[in-house]
Amino acid sequence: MTQPRDTADVINTRGTAATLDVNANGDVWGASNVEYGTNANGEYWKYPDGLLICTRSVTPSVTGMTTFSLASTFINTPRIVGSTISSTSDAILNVKLSNISTTTFQCAVAGITQGGSGLGFLAQLIDVLAIGKWK
Repeated sequence: MTQPRDTADVINTRGTAATLDVNANGDVWGASNVEYGTNANGEYWKYPDGLLICTRSVTPSVTGMTTFSLASTFINTPRIVGSTISSTSDAILNVKLSNISTTTFQCAVAGITQGGSGLGFLAQLIDVLAIGKWK
């Protein structure tokens, strides 16, 4: 029988009170259990259960697919999503992600006007979120 999720009040190393989550297995999660890092390739969060989340903002080339590195290494190919906001009100933009590996991905932004005129590849800022496992 699994225990319900609960919280535990503890005194941390600074002598101040903190509330930590306790999962059904009795594992304690708190700020000290989540590894956070940042580097030239973005930000990452490593959770005790193996969950890894990476974020990054990139601007691909106007010549097409551009390769970027992730902030941390996954053990398997992560799920990646990218989004962008058009700087012009009449453009429809498409973010393409491909060749996703445990450490890198490729992306591009292509656009058309609402009237259907092609804009080609654009140097448009993309916010990227990658989710997978680190262990």
